[in-house]
Amino acid sequence: MASPPPAPSTELEPEPTLPTTPQLTFEPPLQFQRQFTIHETTKHLSQTPRFSNKLTRLLDAGCGDATLLRRLIPCDDLLPLSKMTGIDICQSPTWPSLRQNPREEEDRWYGLDINLFLGSFEDLQIHDVGYHDVIVSAEGSHLARAWNFPNEV
Repeated sequence: MASPPPAPSTELEPEPTLPTTPQLTFEPPLQFQRQFTIHETTKHLSQTPRFSNKLTRLLDAGCGDATLLRRLIPCDDLLPLSKMTGIDICQSPTWPSLRQNPREEEDRWYGLDINLFLGSFEDLQIHDVGYHDVIVSAEGSHLARAWNFPNEV
């Protein structure tokens, strides 16, 4: 004689625990998406009649560890940068290595001047940094509040 089927379990499975703080994950990371957008936008801007492929000077306000500047070191004929400047209120330990990129000679066929300033963008003087064709900020959403920009940009 066959044995009866097992009785269904009356125990409930434990509910999965949810994190107390919701977490968002971006793929690729949001920082890379912002840097890509800045790179593509400045390449496009460089080819407009205003610049005629001569957008050569870029300033990164709130450059942090200068990751954006580091990504822009390789030559790009559509964005022929010859001067990049970064400023941040906190000096990153990676700043000294920015000028020591071992691939820099392989990746560039014209000169590049890189300057990093410790301080506030609000306190910059034109005679300190010189003229720049474009000012960007990949991580500067907090700057809009500091400068009382309107909510809509």
